[in-house]
Amino acid sequence: MIQITPQRLYDSLSKLEYNFSGEFQSLVELRRKLGLARCVGRRAERTPDCSSLWVHPADLDAAFQVVNLAFSYPGDHQLPHLHLPTTISSIRVNPAAFMSGGRDGGKHFDVDGTWNPCSSLSPSPGFSGNARLYWTSNKDGNSQHAAVQVDSVVLKPVGDSDDNRKIYHGLEYVPTKLDGVAATSQIKVTEDVQDLMELLKRIITFYAVQFDSNMPSDSPARVDGVVGTNYLKYCTHLAKLLESGEDDSIKSGWRHDSKQDIMDAIRAVPGAEDTPNVKLMLLVGETMPRVFCGEADMLEEMRVSQLMHNFYRHGVGLKQATKWLYASLKQITDRFPHMRILEVGAGSGAATIDLLETIRSDFDEYTFTDISTSFLSDAKQAFSSWGERMSFKTCNVETDPLEQGYAEGECDVVVASQILHATTCLSKTITSIRRLLKPGGWLLIGECQPGGVLQDPGNFIFGTLPDWWNGMHEGRAPFASITEWNEVLQQNGFGDIETISPRAGDAFGIINMAAQAVDERILTLTDPLSSASSLDVSEVVIIGGKTEQVASIVTEVEQLLVSMGA
Repeated sequence: MIQITPQRLYDSLSKLEYNFSGEFQSLVELRRKLGLARCVGRRAERTPDCSSLWVHPADLDAAFQVVNLAFSYPGDHQLPHLHLPTTISSIRVNPAAFMSGGRDGGKHFDVDGTWNPCSSLSPSPGFSGNARLYWTSNKDGNSQHAAVQVDSVVLKPVGDSDDNRKIYHGLEYVPTKLDGVAATSQIKVTEDVQDLMELLKRIITFYAVQFDSNMPSDSPARVDGVVGTNYLKYCTHLAKLLESGEDDSIKSGWRHDSKQDIMDAIRAVPGAEDTPNVKLMLLVGETMPRVFCGEADMLEEMRVSQLMHNFYRHGVGLKQATKWLYASLKQITDRFPHMRILEVGAGSGAATIDLLETIRSDFDEYTFTDISTSFLSDAKQAFSSWGERMSFKTCNVETDPLEQGYAEGECDVVVASQILHATTCLSKTITSIRRLLKPGGWLLIGECQPGGVLQDPGNFIFGTLPDWWNGMHEGRAPFASITEWNEVLQQNGFGDIETISPRAGDAFGIINMAAQAVDERILTLTDPLSSASSLDVSEVVIIGGKTEQVASIVTEVEQLLVSMGA
């Protein structure tokens, strides 16, 4: 049986105009599978006008709510209308069950509900089911004797009795494995995008040369602090490439660019002036001279300008990277719609918006995290429509998550969009993320290629911030290669990279990848022939063997499993 949050149930019912409130929102713990629901309800307060009642109306109504839950998972559209009880075959009351103080001092009660499937040969509007309310439980917490038994309650739609559900259905095939190529189907590389990427390189080169030439070689800014030292080394590097002509992406004609030339070049590319990439680069270019002098703080300037959110959501390159992530996440939630998802380094929520719009309601919980609390209050407001299905917490991915209040293996999916490169130790970071994931869970990573076309925009914009250079001691500046990612993932509890964005991502300098958290059991299930010789499984069911050809394979598999300890 799967757990369901009370908020999810009551949000779903409110859309059908049930409008439960107060004591009638009594269910606090919910579990269900098709046809059966088992819940815990909070007993209604006994006011003077109902103190003599054995069963409060709100408590009895919980029985009908549980029948609803047994019939329909919240949001699955099996319950398209408001349904109310119309007939009840019988109600049995057990007075003896009310004599004790009840569960945990009379504060709660157990309630079970079942759905009675009707014959397809004689369909009728509505549905029916049974319910049991338990007032007492034994020392193990198990309910023994029902206090109230409701048999064959029939619930029918209010108003038009016709069932308006479609009598036809569509069949949608989804991949059984992650498909990185399919995830790029919406990513287009146009000539306009290529022109914009060249323009961005020109803007970066112009300002980098200006910063390098205007900063004396003995300036304290070149040796003091992580940002100044590394950032100005980067500017010097670009200036040398421009002078030497070694980099084909840097045009020799840019050597004599003036500020006016740059502005003319921006206006020459349709729409470039309004892109978040260009706006943010101009802000950095005009602000950094004051930062070098200690007169301004680049992070604060970015925050005040409010350009960061638009850059992460709509910036060329990052927008395409996020598309791959949410398309891959949708492939997972299409198969498993009850996932618990956690996003690390969510920041302003730029990626979160598109992720949630894509997977819609096909998840159980989404935890929005960032290392800083400064983003959380705005995120709570921005995503308030998701109610209790979203939670907002701080999370430092370089620190053991269990020390931060998280439970080991509490997540099915972790999403990391443009964040992991900013950590000081990739191995430690991946280890921390692995502790959050249950075996078989997924880590979806969005990063940029070392030396790719987003390397320079990243260095120019975010190299102004200290965290950008955290990986320098590991030889990253700051991005890791696919080979490095694969190694660090395998060394810290993940399998091989399951899928990766194809060559279409090269135009944007994108590396997107997905890896599965593994243990011995997962390795046995996914690749039994390569797993360890000792198999910690007591019983294995082999399906097949009716034909002679398959029977021989079954025999071989059986012998192999026996040798492995099954």
